[in-house]
Parts: sequence; structure tokens; C-alpha cells
Amino acid sequence: MKRLTERLFNSFKNDAAGSIIVIVAMSLTVIMVLAALVLDLGLAYFKTANIQNTADAASLAAGQLLPVDTTDEEAILAVKNRAILYAEKNGVDNLLAEEVTLQDSIFDKYTSVRVNIPCVVELSFAKVVGINTFAFARSAKASITPSTLIDGVAPLGVEKSQLSNAIATNNTEHIYLKYGPGDGTEGSYGAIDLDGVQGGGANDFSMWMQFGYSGVIEVGDNLLPVEKGNMAGPTETAITQRYLACTHFQDEGGCTADHYDPSCPRLLKILVFEKVGSSYVKVKGFAVFVLEGAGGSNGEVLGSYIKTLDPGNIARVVDWENTEFGVYNLGLSG
Repeated sequence: MKRLTERLFNSFKNDAAGSIIVIVAMSLTVIMVLAALVLDLGLAYFKTANIQNTADAASLAAGQLLPVDTTDEEAILAVKNRAILYAEKNGVDNLLAEEVTLQDSIFDKYTSVRVNIPCVVELSFAKVVGINTFAFARSAKASITPSTLIDGVAPLGVEKSQLSNAIATNNTEHIYLKYGPGDGTEGSYGAIDLDGVQGGGANDFSMWMQFGYSGVIEVGDNLLPVEKGNMAGPTETAITQRYLACTHFQDEGGCTADHYDPSCPRLLKILVFEKVGSSYVKVKGFAVFVLEGAGGSNGEVLGSYIKTLDPGNIARVVDWENTEFGVYNLGLSG
């Protein structure tokens, strides 16, 4: 009886040991497969993040060339090539032109660009369970909107009707942003009190003219008063300093409307306004001009209109028809 008991016990022990070995082996296999999947999927997730960053960068770079006319094939191709170039700079060298689409036509101009980057990741460990690749795509869309608030504005402006007509007729060069004194007795010479307090004097005017107003001006702000005095001296000094401070394109006479650096002091941000009586203006938008010379001795300022980007968030609701004067915000828009 004792021997029978020992035999049964040994048989059970051997069976149990064998079962445990099988279970452990199966468990290790499952664990290894799961670990392999986690490693591969982790690498794939890391790749998707990189591709998303590349799509963001490429769309923002291409968006710097917006807006473009919907019929301007050369400009459209330039936008696509800019996206492809920046994708290459970020390690994606197979982005196709058809994956870059211009969208959101407003008044026959594209105002956004979408970059879509498809990608296939070769997996390593997951091949043991029959998964060889992981395919995905990441996209980004960059849009521009007219700037509706801005800082660094000079205390000058151009009437909305005058600028709109100049743009419509393609006569945007050599525009007087501030005239001389005329008969010197009365009238607006373009000097605007940006802080809304009339009578700021030559000190405020000179500081704003040379360095830009430190506050923020917004479309639709309260009426801004217009100075009656010409302030020829401060104008000449400030504009001359800004003009001579240009250090770009030295072999071509510095920044002009044809070639300019966005950070150049020659770029003058000004208001686009409508007159309210003879003493106030209403802000309707913003424009940027490149100074065309030193300040005149009579207080005149001459410049040529350009389109440019200004730092700031894109607006969700924008009145393009009444606020678009060539100064844009650029950002990702989903």
C-alpha cells in the first residue's frame, strides 16, 4: 500500500512538473510577443509624432507664401515646392506635390495649404505574429487671416479708399504716408495719437515714429485723434534713422519693396483708416510699407506697399472684405 501511494505521488508530481513547464513556456512566448509588439508599436508611435511635426513645419513654411491667386500656377507650384523642401529638411524626402493642396479660396485667392504625409514603418519583432508593416498618414493645415490687432505701429496712416484703389489699380509704389505742411495753417498731416489722448506732443510722436507704438491697436478701436501740427523735425530725424539702419541687401541699396528682410527698420507698420470729421480716424486695418528714402525736411514720408506676415494668432471669424490690407497672421488651423 505504501509503495502504491509513493508511485501515485511521484506520477502526479511528474505530471504537474510537466504541466508547469508547458505553462511557463507558453507564458514566456506570450510575454515575448507582447513585448515585441510594444517595442514595435512604440517605435511606430514615435515615428508618427515625427511625421506630424514635419507636416506642421512644412505647412507653416508653405503658408508663408500665401495668399496666391487661384489661377497663378507658378505661385501655386512655389507653395508646393516650399512644403516639399521643408519636409526634406525634416527627414521626409518622398513628399509628392499632389499631397500638398491649396484650399479655402476667398476672393479668388487661396488662403490655406494642407500637407499630407503618408508613411509606412517596417516592423521587426511583430513579424513573428505576421505583422510586417504599420501604415499611417499625418497631415497639417496652415491658414492665414488678416491681422486685426497689431503692435509696433507708427503714428501714420493711409485712408482705406486710397489704399484700396492703389491695390486695385496696381499702383502701390511711391505713396505718401505723410505729406508736408501745405500752407502750414491747418489740416491733418497724417500724425495720429495712437494712445487715444490728443496732444501727446512731439516726444510721443518721435518715439512712436522711430520704434513703433508699444501698445496694441485693434481694428474697430475707439476713434483716434489726429494731430494738427506737422512735426517736420521729429519726422525727418526718426525716418532718416530708420532708413539708414537697414543692413540688408547692401549691394542693392538695402531693403526695397522688391527684396526686404521682415525685421528691417525700413518696414513701417501703419494704420488703414476712415476719417471721422477732420479730427479723428477709425481703424479699419493695417498695412506695411517699405521706406523709400530718408525723412524729408518738410515732414513728408514716402513708401511702397508690401504684403507681409505679422506675429499673432489667426482669427476664427474675419471680415476679409473690409480688413484685408496685406498684413496677415499665420497659424495651424486643423
